[in-house]
Amino acid sequence: MAVVIRACIALVIAIMLAMRGKKKKSLSTSGAAAAFLVGFLSFLASYRFGVCLILFYQSSSSLTKYKGEVKKKLEADYKEGGQRNYMQVLSCSLLATILAVIYFALEGSDARVDWSAHPRRSFLLCAYLGHYGCCTGDTWASELVCSF
Repeated sequence: MAVVIRACIALVIAIMLAMRGKKKKSLSTSGAAAAFLVGFLSFLASYRFGVCLILFYQSSSSLTKYKGEVKKKLEADYKEGGQRNYMQVLSCSLLATILAVIYFALEGSDARVDWSAHPRRSFLLCAYLGHYGCCTGDTWASELVCSF
């Protein structure tokens, strides 16, 4: 029963995220579809994964819009609001989404990191978080460098 509830919550959140990204022009139509899939699978696997994904997405979207007028002058392919398509969404999130699916299939429920008792679970949790840590650093750096 808990999995069904988590799936319903994941579905609602993923729909809201995809619609919000499309409305704010952060995502193209294909980007919104990819974001829906990534959001659904991440939240289904773990609320922790879902929150991490939202923090990455929201902070990166905000920085994409930061000093948009400067970026417009510097970038030949500048898109208002950043409008990421499915390729851009999946390039930042496919590996983490695969990790989330493996975590869900092998571990089932969300739990804390405990290397001595659960090394595989701990590895998958840390790999997911580390992936978005790297993506966040890369995205923030490229968005901020283009702003100056």
